[in-house]
Amino acid sequence: MSGSGGSDDWKLRGTNGAPARPGSQSKDKQEEGTSEGMGAGGGVAGGSHKCAIFEETALNSPDSSVISTLRPGELLNLEKRGRTIIALTSTGQQAGSITFRRLADLIDCIGQHWTYVAEVKRVTGGMCQVYIRPDQHP
Repeated sequence: MSGSGGSDDWKLRGTNGAPARPGSQSKDKQEEGTSEGMGAGGGVAGGSHKCAIFEETALNSPDSSVISTLRPGELLNLEKRGRTIIALTSTGQQAGSITFRRLADLIDCIGQHWTYVAEVKRVTGGMCQVYIRPDQHP
């Protein structure tokens, strides 16, 4: 958005153009691996840490019978199984798996006792978009 008068307002907007949620961060901050703050459950505020992972992605290999029951805002727990990260409902049903550019960091951080959740953003047909964020850290 160069040439728009130098305003950084665009950095405070989410991917859909709506104002970003408190505790969320701009795409620039996501790429730097920094956190502008986290909610209840602990967090790294205002600093850089490789485990401060905030990322929107789609579930891989989604289970249609599970994701058809999911609603926006619902939290899925992320669990490491071998070298795979799976997303589980509160009842333990596997919704799908997670892969994205920082998967290696996510696996390493879970090994360091960080926990993560994936917030359901939208379910469209057989696709489920989620927002990954830390839940707790050691």
